[in-house]
Amino acid sequence: MGLTRWRCAGLVGVLGYLGVLVLDTGSRLAIVVDDVGNLLSPAVAAGFCWAASRRLTGRHRLSWVLFTCFAATWAAGQGAWVWCELLRGRTVPFPGLPDIGYVASVPFLLLALVTHPDAPRLTSGRLRLTVDAVLIGASLFVLAWRVALAEEYRSAGAHGLAQVLGLTYPLLDVVVLSALLLVAARARGVDRRPFGLIAVCLAAGSVGNLAYGVMVQNGSWQPGGPVDAAWGIGFLFLAAGAWTDTGRTGRSALPPSAPVKATLLPYLPLTVVLTVAVRDALADRPIDRVGRLVGMVIFASIVLRQLLALLENSRLTRGLEETVAVRTEALRRTSEQLQRQAWSDPLTGLPNRARLFDLAEAALARGPAAVALLDLDGFKGVNDSHGHAAGDTLLTVVGERLAAALPPGATAARLGGDEFAFLLPGCDDEATARARSATLLAVLDQPVVVGGRSLVLTGSLGVAVSGSADTPSSMLRNADIAMYAAKAAGKDQVRVFEPSMRHALLARVALEADLRLALQEGAVVPWFQPVVDLQTGQLTGVEALARWPRESGLVPPSEFVPLAEKCGLIALLGTQVLRASCYQAAAWNTGAWNTGAWQDGAGLTLAVNLSAVQLASEDLVDTVRDALADSGLDPSRLILEITETVLMDDVEAAGPRLAALRALGVRIALDDFGTGWSSLGYLRSIPVDIVKIDRTFVQEVHLGPRQSALAAAVMTLARSLELEVVAEGIELPAQAARLRELGCRLAQGFLYSPAVPAHVLSAFLENPGDSFNGDRGFAFSVSPEHSC
Repeated sequence: MGLTRWRCAGLVGVLGYLGVLVLDTGSRLAIVVDDVGNLLSPAVAAGFCWAASRRLTGRHRLSWVLFTCFAATWAAGQGAWVWCELLRGRTVPFPGLPDIGYVASVPFLLLALVTHPDAPRLTSGRLRLTVDAVLIGASLFVLAWRVALAEEYRSAGAHGLAQVLGLTYPLLDVVVLSALLLVAARARGVDRRPFGLIAVCLAAGSVGNLAYGVMVQNGSWQPGGPVDAAWGIGFLFLAAGAWTDTGRTGRSALPPSAPVKATLLPYLPLTVVLTVAVRDALADRPIDRVGRLVGMVIFASIVLRQLLALLENSRLTRGLEETVAVRTEALRRTSEQLQRQAWSDPLTGLPNRARLFDLAEAALARGPAAVALLDLDGFKGVNDSHGHAAGDTLLTVVGERLAAALPPGATAARLGGDEFAFLLPGCDDEATARARSATLLAVLDQPVVVGGRSLVLTGSLGVAVSGSADTPSSMLRNADIAMYAAKAAGKDQVRVFEPSMRHALLARVALEADLRLALQEGAVVPWFQPVVDLQTGQLTGVEALARWPRESGLVPPSEFVPLAEKCGLIALLGTQVLRASCYQAAAWNTGAWNTGAWQDGAGLTLAVNLSAVQLASEDLVDTVRDALADSGLDPSRLILEITETVLMDDVEAAGPRLAALRALGVRIALDDFGTGWSSLGYLRSIPVDIVKIDRTFVQEVHLGPRQSALAAAVMTLARSLELEVVAEGIELPAQAARLRELGCRLAQGFLYSPAVPAHVLSAFLENPGDSFNGDRGFAFSVSPEHSC
């Protein structure tokens, strides 16, 4: 509200000031109002400019400080005018003391313009702008002098200092206006209001100076007239410009050099001047002293402008050369970095596959070479147990050690994951390749400390020695085949590629394809091995074992089960065996044979093995529940078998999952009990109902008390824990007899029957009394292919 009142008061004051000068020209009141107004307005402008310089920073501050000096110097000159005219009551002489302040203010004004944020930033640019302003101003002054001012001044009869000063005012006005135009042509400001108000101020002052000079020369000027208002009103616009400047007048998109219009502007009036000069020369019209003097100024300005242009061009050239050099160096570094990234492993810094291929091609072109491929055994366990950060650290340290262990000229590369490859130039025989590869494996024997823990890994390494037709791709493929052969042979060893390995690989690939098709078609089926009661000789249950019959015969489980684990089919295989065996057991338990007297009316139990992948699956409980529900098998008849090896993968997660399975009503059996160091601990930590004594404790149980002691201890422990015991691998009647003496109730093995197809066991179950005779086994015939 207070600001609005001040604005209204200022507007009323300005209107009153103009009204007095227009309506009462030349009166004493008009003179007083004129002199006081023209003193107050630059003083007020100086105050606003100073306030702006305190409020803003950088070039804004410097420019407004110079505008303050301009307004204050002009106010000093006007103060001398007031002192002479009002206080002393004398007519102000021309030239006089006030002219010192007026003329002295112009350099401050020019400096304020060339340091304005819209003006060039470099000193050379500011100097060039000043020269351009002088060139434009001098050219326009020559034109004005030629057209009107010369005759006017001659007729006025001015001499000496009065004549010089009379010419100085219009010349300075033209120079100032030229500088203003040049700065405006370069302006790219965000907020251009302050500069526009400054332009109005300077235009008003120039109009006032021009009118004053003309009226003084022709004797028509009188104090207290409307012309004098041009200065007072002009400084108010300067004050408004200082007030509205927020510091946002800097360039938003300033080009690196001056715009074309700013560059060409000085040449426009100069062209006109040259045209007039040529016309005067052709007409033999002499050039007076003022024309010659200003002409010299124009000539000097042109020379200086060209020198500045040359200096600026030289600076720009040097800057361009430096920029090009810097960018060229940056491009070179970027290119090298991109090449390193394209040819290097980001984790270890070793060469990658692409770089290895490139080096291998060059090495093979020079002579024989070998390629070795190393895969770290058990690295996945490090990632799972210690985290991926620990795994990355391990890979980095191992990579550094492997690279350091290579002979000169050899190269270590990381292909991804935990695979490393090595190029061994000059290696032309298997013995040398094997020896150098063994050196690399020895590096892995050194422990790696990760997270305060000492880790030791082994590796499987395959080597391929170059032949006459080998390429980097074929050598790496052969090394890969040899590496898998090393893994299959037990890991932690070196294998050199042999052609037979490729045949074995092709056979494995073909077998994998056939296995996938067999699982899709349901060709992998459960066979069943009987479980008998040692005390009564009765059949009590069966164990379901996966079998894959083919036209060529049975595929050994030792071949296709590990293959299913490697190619990710073990879960599907386990689920199919579980569901098929549940359906078959449910059919047997609801059949007419189930009323046989030798079975006492009890149904058969069904034991099914679980793999580590199945036990780790979150869907296991649902899978078992669905199999029981769909088949109709009583959950109490189903036994799920797990081994200690399966539990070792994640015993903490296995416990709750096994408990959930027991909640369905099924029982849990610990298979191959006693083969691992942790078996007794598992009996305490996981829910188990049955332990199956491994065949290693059964093979010599009949040879004497010492040989049967372990089996007896296991059965004693099981009875104390209220666990049921099943003995596996019974092959001799003497073994069965000794186990019966030790109190073992259930057993299975080839003494009774190998695993047989469902239809074979079904035929026996229809007439059990006629075909079973105690420890001599079941009396059905089993073909050789059924004896697995």
